[in-house]
Amino acid sequence: EATEEVCKLIKEHFADVPECEAIVKELWDQIKAMCPKVQRNALTVAVPTPEEIEKLVCEYASDEIIETEATEEVCKLIKEHFVDVPDCEAMVKELWDKIKAMCPK
Repeated sequence: EATEEVCKLIKEHFADVPECEAIVKELWDQIKAMCPKVQRNALTVAVPTPEEIEKLVCEYASDEIIETEATEEVCKLIKEHFVDVPDCEAMVKELWDKIKAMCPK
């Protein structure tokens, strides 16, 4: 579902990209690979609640250093996999601001 939404946003803000979903899935897999690994043989794994996930996302979204680094990385990935987008940083910042706006005050 998130892949479809990302491709919808790319099409809306940039251009229709052939094989968008496959490319976004590949990027998503690269992002997941950066996450800490969970022991498979652990008896129990604490799964974060939606509230904990929201808190974490909002903490990251409100950190200006993370925003700057993430914006640069997203634009780099878009350029590598799609096209060079004029004002990419401004567009990604706009999307970042929409995410921050969803966070509780």
